Formats: sequence, structure tokens, C-alpha cells
Amino acid sequence: MNENEQLMQRAAHEAQQIEKVIEQLSASLDSLTELKETIEEITQLKKGEEILLPVANGIFIKGKIEDSSKLYLNVGEGIVLDKNKEQALKLLEKQEAEILKSKKEAEEKLEQIMKMLLSKQKNV
Repeated sequence: MNENEQLMQRAAHEAQQIEKVIEQLSASLDSLTELKETIEEITQLKKGEEILLPVANGIFIKGKIEDSSKLYLNVGEGIVLDKNKEQALKLLEKQEAEILKSKKEAEEKLEQIMKMLLSKQKNV
């Protein structure tokens, strides 16, 4: 295998890795969208309303709403902060913007690699 073929093989492998990253970022965006919708719904519940609270994947416990105006966010290292709906959504929108930026950068990198691969194939 000559040097040009090795370069193309490495670029193709890198393109596959970037595609995986883009898929993961898209999944994260979908999760954030779902989470924002859930926050909108749950903060409209009234005191005393019953809901099912997730314990683990597919396992729930019944609970009653005491105060739906406050959300408790885990910010890492065992620290939990209470936020209102607007504050929580603002944090999620910040995360969404960061993910969108990363996704755009990955897509641009993938496009560069694909252009390079196409130009190399034409020269072969």
C-alpha cells in the first residue's frame, strides 16, 4: 500500500469517527428537546397531582406534586441547585448552543475530509 492509499484510508477512518460523533451530538440534541418539553409540562402541574417518577430505565414510583415551580439540577460533584423553569430552560438552551456549535464544527471537518477524499480519488 503506497503512502497516498494510506492517507486515504486514515481519512476515511477519521470520517467514520466524525460521523459517529455527529450521530451522538444529534442524539444529545434530541434528548435536550425532550427534556425542555418535559420541563414545560411538569411545571404546569398543580399541587397534589399524581405523577409517575422515573427511578431507572422503565421503573417508576408514584409521587404527588408539592411545588412544580422549582426544579433541582445536578451541576456535578453531588451539588444540586434549585432553579425556576426559566433558569432551567436557559441552562438547557446554553447546552444546546454548545452542542450545535460542536456539531457544526464536526460537519465542517467531515465535509473537508470528504472533499479531500473525492479529489484524491479523481487523481488516482
